[in-house]
Amino acid sequence: MLGADCSELNLVQIPAVSRPVEVLDASGNRIRILKNESFVAYDSLRFLYLFDNSIVIIEPGAFEPLVNLEVLDLHLNSIRELPPLLPFTLRKLNLAENDVKTNLPLDHAQSLTYLSLAGNRLAAIPNMGILPELVDLNMTDNPLEVLNINQLSAFCQLETLRLPTSLMATSYTSTCDCVRVNTWILKHSIYVDPQFNCTVIDESECLSNGSSEAQSAYAACKAAHQAYKWTGNSIWALGVGGACALLFVTILLLYLWRRKYTKPRSPPCQPSAEEVRKMKLLKRSTSRSFVSRASFRSPKTSSGTLRSKNSSSTSTTTTTSTCNSYTKPPPAKTAISACQANTARKEVP
Repeated sequence: MLGADCSELNLVQIPAVSRPVEVLDASGNRIRILKNESFVAYDSLRFLYLFDNSIVIIEPGAFEPLVNLEVLDLHLNSIRELPPLLPFTLRKLNLAENDVKTNLPLDHAQSLTYLSLAGNRLAAIPNMGILPELVDLNMTDNPLEVLNINQLSAFCQLETLRLPTSLMATSYTSTCDCVRVNTWILKHSIYVDPQFNCTVIDESECLSNGSSEAQSAYAACKAAHQAYKWTGNSIWALGVGGACALLFVTILLLYLWRRKYTKPRSPPCQPSAEEVRKMKLLKRSTSRSFVSRASFRSPKTSSGTLRSKNSSSTSTTTTTSTCNSYTKPPPAKTAISACQANTARKEVP
């Protein structure tokens, strides 16, 4: 992950960068104004740390170029209000120790899961619109005096709520709002610090007067949460479908290319029936010529030598057998019998 560390350099404006970065740390400087053009070159930025500056003014379109922003840390500044157009991808926002007093238009940041408003001067949770993914809300170190279910109903996924300890030391604990909030957090399994301890004697009167406004806001928050999940699933499905389609098109193009530029292999040449017949006749005629040559070959000399004639006859017979049928030579026993017969003929007067 590529980042730029520009912290504690006494900068008075957002520095320019020569290449895209995902992390920018410009904390500990003297930046007072975030202008509309401050982040034009930071469209790939995901983490922005601007804490411990002197930021007072944020122009309405300052954060619009940050389409991939996930974490924004603005604590220890002098911010009084935020522009309405925060990035949709923003997950964590730290506004602790600022001068926030009025409402915060955060409903455009539908992906927000963590929000810290600690150390401001808030007497009540500000109206921030519906935040369907908010899980953790920090309201500590504020002079909080009022807390009701209408303020919490816009956070339908809330799991952790951190409140100032001073709230539990006021007369708030003896009000019906305390009972209703305590019932709400028990019903929706919200962890609250510090723990609620209401002192109302007859809680039934408080619970009988429920707030229809809170129920409507909670239902709207649930619908927004389902829409957010559907959007995430549809984006994932579109990505997978696009990848599969690209793979299919690539395979199809490769197949067509191979079919066009690869010559088909010709099948092995099979002789016709006529050619097979001619080949058999040629083999037979060749074998017969060898047999005829061997059978009509005359001995070299001497009609008076019986051994030479017998020897020539034996060799002729062997040659004929070999050329004609291509079989193995006769066994040794047959050869011995032939020799004995020749010997017997030689001894005849």
